[in-house]
Amino acid sequence: MVVMGVELELLEQRRSYLRTHARLPPHLRLNPSELDRIYDALVVYDGELKVEKVICPLCGWVSKPLSYKLTEDARVLRFGRIASTFMRHIMKSHEGLFERVWKGGRMFGMVTRAMYRCGECKAEDEGVVEILSHYLAQHRE
Repeated sequence: MVVMGVELELLEQRRSYLRTHARLPPHLRLNPSELDRIYDALVVYDGELKVEKVICPLCGWVSKPLSYKLTEDARVLRFGRIASTFMRHIMKSHEGLFERVWKGGRMFGMVTRAMYRCGECKAEDEGVVEILSHYLAQHRE
């Protein structure tokens, strides 16, 4: 079955990745390989155009192609672009699902992630993938 141009099996696979991430101990969630795996769960690769697009595991929405310059902070920049594109979609299309409590950014040369609150249980978590994985594990099982 296809939802908004995305196969349902692919969406369920991405949801499963995010649920698994929520069940990991906190110290393992920030492991670089885990972060790569979980951010990749929010992206589909368009082989024809050779670009990445953000995918919403909740509804199947697919973004326009992402574009960013490769610099020394390419990984952090990629994560930031995926997160901001995804959250713009969430705030428009899934209103009330999450609320941003604190805006992240760069502070004293360090990258800080935004803090979000779950619209259902008011739990707070740092970062887009963390609050999304919480929502899928706790409220969409």
